[in-house]
Amino acid sequence: MSRAAFASGLVAHWSFDEGSGDIARDTAGNGFHATLSGASWVEQGSGHALYLDGGFLDGFLAGYGGMWTYDRWDGHTAHIDSATKTIVRKMGSVMLLSQPSMIEYARKIRDKGGEVIALHTVLTRGIANETYIGFANESASGPELHLASSVMALAFNRGFKSERHIYLDMLDKLRWGELFIHYSDGRDLTHRSLASRCYPMTFEEIRPGLVRGKERIVTSNAGNYGWPGNRRLHQVHAFDARGAPVPNPFVTTVDRRGVRTKLNLDEHESAVIEPIPVIIESGGPVNARVIDYDADGLRLRINGKGPTTLLVRSGAMPIESGARFQVSIGRARTWVTEVDGVISIEAPVNGEVHVSAERFE
Repeated sequence: MSRAAFASGLVAHWSFDEGSGDIARDTAGNGFHATLSGASWVEQGSGHALYLDGGFLDGFLAGYGGMWTYDRWDGHTAHIDSATKTIVRKMGSVMLLSQPSMIEYARKIRDKGGEVIALHTVLTRGIANETYIGFANESASGPELHLASSVMALAFNRGFKSERHIYLDMLDKLRWGELFIHYSDGRDLTHRSLASRCYPMTFEEIRPGLVRGKERIVTSNAGNYGWPGNRRLHQVHAFDARGAPVPNPFVTTVDRRGVRTKLNLDEHESAVIEPIPVIIESGGPVNARVIDYDADGLRLRINGKGPTTLLVRSGAMPIESGARFQVSIGRARTWVTEVDGVISIEAPVNGEVHVSAERFE
C-alpha cells in the first residue's frame, strides 16, 4: 500500500468540469473516480467548476491506511536493536512524508477564502503551526487536543441513552477545557443545549471546567467572572443538572471595579456568560440580571439607588439610524430614539426595578 501511495508519475487527476452530478471522473485513466457529496457546480470560463467554500478533512494526518513505508526514509524513523542500541532498519512515517503536501493543500483552501476543518489529526509541530485550521476529534477528550490551536471535541458517538447523557458528555469535554460539538447521534434534542451556546469562540484561557474567550465564558465551575476593562453587561445562559436551560438566576454587579457575574453552580450545572452591548452608568453600585436579550428586545432587572443610565448599542437587538424603541421602567412607559448608534435609557432607581426596550415598528 505504501508503494502505491508514493508511486511515481500521475496517479489520479480530477478536473472537476463535469458541470452536474455527484461523480468526478479520474482523467488519468486509473479509475480513481471520486464521489461527491452535496456538490455545487458553477460556470467558469467556457466550462464548469466545482464550487467549494472549505474542506472537512477526515484523517487529515492520521495514517488511516498504514503508518509506515520501507521504500524511503523520512530522516527520523528507524528500528533500533535494544541490545546493541544500533539502527537495524530505516523507515518512513507515512504521516511525516505526507505532511508537506497536506499543509500545501490546506493553505490553498485558506488562500481562496475557505475554511479548513481537520478531523483525527496527529498534531506534529508543523501541523499545529497552521493556526487557521480548526482541529477536531471525535469520541475523545483529553489533554492531547490542547496541542492544537483550536480545541473542538466531537460527541462520543456511541448511542446516548438520553439527552442527559449527551449533556454529561459535554461536561466531560469541558472538564478538560474543551468545547463540544454534537453530531450524528440521530436524536432530536428537545431544548437548546450547552453546546449550542459555545460558539463562536476566540480562545483566551483554558482551565479544567472553563473555556474563556472574547465572545463568551463557558464553565461548570462556581466563581466570579468577567472581562477586565470591559464594561459591557453580562447575559447568562444557565443549565441545570439535566442539561436543560433554566431562567438566569445569577446577578451581575456593576461598580467602580468593573463588571462581574457571580455563578453559584452545583454539581453538573453549567453556564455560558456573554457580554452584550449594554453599559450601565451610575453613581453607585448596581446589581443587574438580564432576563432576555435578542432581536426582539432587552429585558432586565436592576437594583441600586440613584440616577442610572443604560447605554444600548446595536447587537442581537439591532439599532438602526433613527429607530424608535418603547421603553418600560417599572410601570412607566416612554419612547427613546437612536442617537449616534445608541439608545439612552434614563432609569431613576430606588431598589429593584424592571427595565425593557422593544423596537417600535
